[in-house]
Amino acid sequence: MAKTQKGFTLVELIVTIFIVSVALVAVMGGIRSLGVADVKAHEAELLQQFAAQKLADLRTAADLNNAETSGNFSDQGYAGVTFQVTVQPSGTDNVDEVKVTVLHNNEAQSLTELMFVPPAPTTSTTTGATTTPGRGVKLR
Repeated sequence: MAKTQKGFTLVELIVTIFIVSVALVAVMGGIRSLGVADVKAHEAELLQQFAAQKLADLRTAADLNNAETSGNFSDQGYAGVTFQVTVQPSGTDNVDEVKVTVLHNNEAQSLTELMFVPPAPTTSTTTGATTTPGRGVKLR
């Protein structure tokens, strides 16, 4: 009668441990990559929110030419987050292209919007009244 052995040999155990180790390292690397991607997505979302906030501030500004063109968000606790505003003519009268770029470390997010720019008032030399094209006469 021949005896049959039940169980695993040492070689089979070593091969199994090696395969499980390689799979575990791959899974842990994937989890780390997901964590890094999540942090980057949150940062991009924060920068987009700051850019939208700055565009909203510019919409309420009386004159785009006198608005802040650069700065940071230290008043909100984010001194390392900076912004830059560029204003360019759009090719249409009284409409400018406003671009807000928000930067933090090596990340940047931008928003662009077309904004109405009221025409500059002109003064008449004969009457002394100030007129704004399309808005009638304002008396002093």
